[in-house]
Amino acid sequence: DSVVDSSKETIMKTILDKIHKYKITRTSDGRYTTRIPDPMKPKGTRQVRKTTLSGMFDFLIEFYGIAKPQQKGSEGAARGGLTFTDLFLKWVEYKSMFIGAKNRHKGLSPSTIKRYKRDYDRFFKGNEIETLRVRSITKPDLERFITGLIDEFNLKEKNAGNLIGYIADMFSFAYESDLIDRNPAAKLDRGLLLSRCESSVFDESSRILTFREIELLCFAIKQHESVYSYTPDYAIELALLTGMRVGEIAALRWDCIRDGYIYVDYSEHRLDYDDHTELIIGEPKCGKHRLIPLTDEMRNVLERVKALNFPSPEGFVFVTADGRRCSGHDISCACSRRGKEAGIKHTVSIHRIRRTVSSQLHAALPDTAVAAILGHTERVNKECYTYDVSDYRDKQAALGNLPQTGKIVPFRIAS
Repeated sequence: DSVVDSSKETIMKTILDKIHKYKITRTSDGRYTTRIPDPMKPKGTRQVRKTTLSGMFDFLIEFYGIAKPQQKGSEGAARGGLTFTDLFLKWVEYKSMFIGAKNRHKGLSPSTIKRYKRDYDRFFKGNEIETLRVRSITKPDLERFITGLIDEFNLKEKNAGNLIGYIADMFSFAYESDLIDRNPAAKLDRGLLLSRCESSVFDESSRILTFREIELLCFAIKQHESVYSYTPDYAIELALLTGMRVGEIAALRWDCIRDGYIYVDYSEHRLDYDDHTELIIGEPKCGKHRLIPLTDEMRNVLERVKALNFPSPEGFVFVTADGRRCSGHDISCACSRRGKEAGIKHTVSIHRIRRTVSSQLHAALPDTAVAAILGHTERVNKECYTYDVSDYRDKQAALGNLPQTGKIVPFRIAS
């Protein structure tokens, strides 16, 4: 099967004369072999073997992205010449279809698309992989490339995992769209790749506030309130009492406070487009509407906000003196400033307060109840929002109250 049709021979003559600089030879077992450029390999090339000369010509025509005469202008040409950059652009174009979906919490935010593009500039731009034909990329190629990025940028597991996810989704899209005949990312060894990430010592104290830090923060808030009628201060107080997300607090309306509950039905969402940013009010994250039981302390905060008597035609709780709704950014910046004024070492954020409230609630309520209040699944709440909030003295006292036997009795297996 070494017969080659004339049209293919004509194309191959052009390739061999002007593009392909490696010889095609026949080995002792009758197969045809040559080398092709591959920047991912140590020597910059890799070997290709085909059982027939016709098969070798087909491969090289496809590799160099040159269409056969009968395919000119067809999808066949596009498939053959598709580079990694071309695939990325097609993938982003496809993903962009889901921006502004009616069900926003299941669609995509433009901020996500912007992050894809930012990460492309960081990890892929200027790299040899940009110009590689996607149909020639293999699983080992991708694993070597990802490993190189993890080492070069000293990526943590989360960032490296996101990167692996991007690449896997890109190639899955290419395969399902019939742009490639095989998916080299289908069996990426995620665990092995992440083993290249440096292990970091996890410091729980940087994730939550201690009881002492809460006291200091509350004192700083009260001091600021005594001088200024600054609405975000009250928003921070409500966060400390409820664990609500900053977007949920910024979007809270008076008609959502009734029947002894705070109805969490709205949230502020920030949409970052390439040329502008929008703030919209929509459903809570993941579409999880929930009820938070009102306490006397929460009522006290809300009554003090109402006493400010700031106008709000739309009925928002946290507004400025001129009637402008306080944004999540306003509340977050105020929280950070109050934390610095309190002398707290770590940056204080509403999200850190949220983790703290979750951890405190776990001391009194089952996982299901805490997840319902915070608006999580049980798994996410337990794995990402539950930390040790007891201090040194609590632990010391608990250890001191352990049963004292006076001597250590070794464990023995009964005969």
